[in-house]
Amino acid sequence: MNIHKISGLMVLCILLHCLFPFSGQAEDAGKKSPSITVVSDDNYPPYIFRNSNGIIQGILVDEWALWEKKTGIQVNLMAMDWSKAQEVMLNGQADVIDTIFFTEKRAKLYDFTKPYATLEVPVFFNKNIGGIVNIASLQGLTIGVKAGDACIEVLEKNGITSIKTFNSYEDIIQAAVDGQIKVFSIDKPPALYYLYKMNIENEFRYSLTLYTGKFHRAVKKGRTDTLKMVEDGFALITKKEHDAINKKWMGEPLLRPEYFHYIFLFLLFVGLIFLGLTLFNITLRRNVRSKTSELQGAIHRLRMSNGLLTLFIRHSPVYCYIKEVSPTQSVVLQASENFEEMIGIKGSLMIGRAMEDLFPPEFAAKITADDWAVVSKGDLFRQDEELNGRSYTTLKFPIVQGDKTLLAGYTIDITDRKKAEAEKLMAQKTAGEHEKQALVGKIAGKMAHDFNNILGIIMGNTELAVLDCQEPRTKKTLELIYEQTQRGKNLTKNLVAFAKDQEPKQEFFRISEKIDLVLNLMRKDLEGIELQKEESPGVPELLADPGMIEHALVNLIQNSIHALSRVESPRITVRTYSRDNLICFEIEDNGCGIPQENLENIYEPSFTLKGGRDLTGSYKTGIKGTGYGMSNVKKYIEQHKGSISTESKFGSGTRFIISLPIINKELTPEEKTEIRKGKAYFEKYILLVEDEPAIADVQYRILTQEPCNHRVDIANKGQVAMDLLERNKYDLVSLDYMLPGDINGMDIYHHIRSSDKTIPILFISGNIEFLESIKELKQKDNKIDHLSKPCQNKDYVNSLNLLLGRV
Repeated sequence: MNIHKISGLMVLCILLHCLFPFSGQAEDAGKKSPSITVVSDDNYPPYIFRNSNGIIQGILVDEWALWEKKTGIQVNLMAMDWSKAQEVMLNGQADVIDTIFFTEKRAKLYDFTKPYATLEVPVFFNKNIGGIVNIASLQGLTIGVKAGDACIEVLEKNGITSIKTFNSYEDIIQAAVDGQIKVFSIDKPPALYYLYKMNIENEFRYSLTLYTGKFHRAVKKGRTDTLKMVEDGFALITKKEHDAINKKWMGEPLLRPEYFHYIFLFLLFVGLIFLGLTLFNITLRRNVRSKTSELQGAIHRLRMSNGLLTLFIRHSPVYCYIKEVSPTQSVVLQASENFEEMIGIKGSLMIGRAMEDLFPPEFAAKITADDWAVVSKGDLFRQDEELNGRSYTTLKFPIVQGDKTLLAGYTIDITDRKKAEAEKLMAQKTAGEHEKQALVGKIAGKMAHDFNNILGIIMGNTELAVLDCQEPRTKKTLELIYEQTQRGKNLTKNLVAFAKDQEPKQEFFRISEKIDLVLNLMRKDLEGIELQKEESPGVPELLADPGMIEHALVNLIQNSIHALSRVESPRITVRTYSRDNLICFEIEDNGCGIPQENLENIYEPSFTLKGGRDLTGSYKTGIKGTGYGMSNVKKYIEQHKGSISTESKFGSGTRFIISLPIINKELTPEEKTEIRKGKAYFEKYILLVEDEPAIADVQYRILTQEPCNHRVDIANKGQVAMDLLERNKYDLVSLDYMLPGDINGMDIYHHIRSSDKTIPILFISGNIEFLESIKELKQKDNKIDHLSKPCQNKDYVNSLNLLLGRV
């Protein structure tokens, strides 16, 4: 561009500025003409702001002045606080609002012009804060924003509610400088303007763009005539005129006339140099031409290679990257776009950023150190690591490019693979345990039958011999034989209970009555022991397997009796009470206690501290343990979805606390209200397949009464269920897995699916074998679900509603 063109451009720009001054008033106050009132922010440099004299200026002032000249319509431009500007607009005191971002919420209030500018809205933060790479990382921080700004809607939509509003951008940044806030979101142009103006541009940075907004002009909803008038007026402004205004406020400053002399001398000097270089280049042109084609070919190949490499990295299915590394910093040169899945930011936005801009400080420092070790030593680096709850394998290696050594690497997400491997190991372990237990159960069952027959003969004859024997020593021997046969009988019972996978047979009973029964059965063993019972009133009935609970109580009380064998004043305390929707009972003694180092082992199969393993002399000679009693107790309690805990101090006694869930016989008022509020289904036709009368009675009552009001048929056997299915069309089947006879719940399921692929089926079972098989079945059939026994009534109804919602 020659000096005349530059001078002409300067003169043109100066004339435009002089010819179109904007005052917000009509040229001829005495002449009435069409007019519109425009309102905007008074603090949005360089678009609109007040100078030191309080006069508004900026891009919008010049553009509306030119609009006024083009259309002949008077423009009254008002600038004020942004929240007030929106209020004025919605109150009808203005016709047009300028510099407004489009949001769904605002679209209900305004009609918008086409966008005329695109702006980033970043999240700025103190340079000492790290790890802000996505919106989720803003949780727990207070975000400073301008009152009425569109970013408030964006933050709230993403679950960020800790927001502090200010009246101006300067107030926000000053609050950040004073430490009142550490994070703020401001449109990028005014943010950079004030950061540089306040000379604090190095104190704050940003690595997250909250959103990209577009500037519009807007009118009140329905004012389409005004909207068209505004757009038609701006369509009259040429691109050259628009560019001149933007260059004035956003480009390099206009040249002043006093600079022309120096510019002319400078250009003359440059021209002389250029002439000399041209003469010199003539002598080199022939040689350059001979090499140009070779260089162009090489450049083309290099560009093709670089382009393909970039495309490969950007769209790689694994996480790929190339970095430039120094001892203190590792900066991204290329990265695949899928990093957004890992850290919430695309690879293209990572370019040029160091690790501390992308990760928490400690993690970033470790990555940088590892990267430098790879580049400086030239070694291959491999590492498994965890980030945000997922597992990754990373490989890094050096690549030489000219005189530089860069780092390349890729990261593979192995979370699913590790999970699959863990599940496989667990399945193998479970299968092994099941196989072992099945074998033990098979052997134990056969041995128990034969051994119990033998014990029965011995016990019967010994008991008769004791009655007839008059010789004291012989009688004592016979009593010892009788006691040992009792111990053998209990050992056989515990071994069979441990080996068998028996599903609880549940019915309602009172735990206090079951405790009384067990204490009465064991009254002979309890002779000489002080027995205390503490029963709280109002304990509801327990839904459980009475046999299992009875066996658990026998084992617990027997352990307490053994622990008291060397205590001078033996005492056992039995407590029953209810709390937090649980039925609780405790067995406490003042016996020998359990050593602290053995507390975690007492539930392990075959573990005992009695007999030959009594290293502390805590038990009388002759007291031995089966090693399976406490293992069975824990198994029984867990099968009922309960818990058992132990408190013990060696030499001072032991307390076992058992908690079992309360299963009400009908829904509580609170549960009914909760079900009505949720997505519930009523008055359906349901088949209830359940062989245990106590459970069937509760489920029938729940389903047929308020709020469900379903019509229900009950089947207590598999064949009865199949006969009902042949005769009736049901909306849902509630199906127990364990049923009497040859037909179980899985047989009924296959019978249903042979003719109906869509009817919802809810399995109810606590059987371990079933719980393993149902996992795979649910992946194939999304119209089934399951609950383990015992289940809460509310959970039962909610599961039915969820299944009915899938139809």
